[in-house]
Amino acid sequence: MNLLISLAVFIFLTSCSSTNGKLNIFVKLPKNIVKIENKHAIFLSPESFKIKKEIKSEDCESWQLKYNFQKLFNNSYKKLLKSMFDDIVFVDRKLSSKELENKKFNSFINFKENIFHLKFNTIRNTGKLKVSLTSNFIVEGNNKIIKNMISSEQSWEKNIYFNCNVVKGASKISNIAFESLMNQAHQKIYSSVKNIVR
Repeated sequence: MNLLISLAVFIFLTSCSSTNGKLNIFVKLPKNIVKIENKHAIFLSPESFKIKKEIKSEDCESWQLKYNFQKLFNNSYKKLLKSMFDDIVFVDRKLSSKELENKKFNSFINFKENIFHLKFNTIRNTGKLKVSLTSNFIVEGNNKIIKNMISSEQSWEKNIYFNCNVVKGASKISNIAFESLMNQAHQKIYSSVKNIVR
């Protein structure tokens, strides 16, 4: 009987710890996305993503801060771009002006660098978390080049002695940071492409 009770308690604790320790990030796309017509090329290289994590404290269960942020970054951009363009082609390298013309692309969007930076430390009795996102991309076509840089930053803090769970904080502020970045990307991409094709 005691063995059954012990087993039930173990299963309960295991299920609770696995649920609490999971980052839940769901990136919302901008509302009222404006569709762009014609054919466009996108270069979103895996090498453009740089993920930096600085975890300088073990407080607030910070060891649970494990997540594939590169995949999240990449999927968020692909989802946004597919919703913005009627006809897009994802390419695996930078295209020359001649290639753009021959393949009848109206514009070429080259994501040069995408940075995700997460920093967590403890100052006195407070756990402090900061998430920073930056994207640099170029929109070119019709003998024009438009450079764009967008960024988003969110922070969270909690007393380490009062139910401090940095995973919950990271989920919350990462959602907000990515949503802000996608909104900026939508605006910049739309205005840059319109500037090029008009």
